[in-house]
Amino acid sequence: MKPGGIDLLLVEDNPGDSRLVREMLRGVSDITLDGVDRLAAAERHLASGEVDIVLLDLGLPDSQGLDTLARVRAHHPALPVIVFTGLDDEDIALEAVKAGAQDYLVKGRLDEYSLTRAIRYAVERRRAETSLLRLREEQLVAAESVRLERGLLPSPLLAGSGVHPVT
Repeated sequence: MKPGGIDLLLVEDNPGDSRLVREMLRGVSDITLDGVDRLAAAERHLASGEVDIVLLDLGLPDSQGLDTLARVRAHHPALPVIVFTGLDDEDIALEAVKAGAQDYLVKGRLDEYSLTRAIRYAVERRRAETSLLRLREEQLVAAESVRLERGLLPSPLLAGSGVHPVT
């Protein structure tokens, strides 16, 4: 992520909805918007590594429903994804969040404030999750090192850590 800014990828095949999102974010200086209309194009764009968050429609010409979310999450599990759809269904919304979506926004119920807030909060939540994960890994490595120094642990607790016991 660039300092002080968010690079957003909008994956939306409806030109009217894309235009609406662009208008909502026009006055927001810290969010840069890029858009594609197919999941295949999104996957190519995401491979560049220059995206901080994805605003994802679930109804695309080359992917439908929660499978669309699953495909993005499978290749980019650390990337925050907000589902952006016209389907106002609480059950699907809950399933999307369970599948890793940061939020579920219904197109007809969205305003500039709600959209901007959802984007910023999703990015910050993902940052916090990543920081907690790194902290936990560092704690395990530190505990492993202490136990190895004392000769109390025959094999490392954290697989793949590169720490090996020496007797």
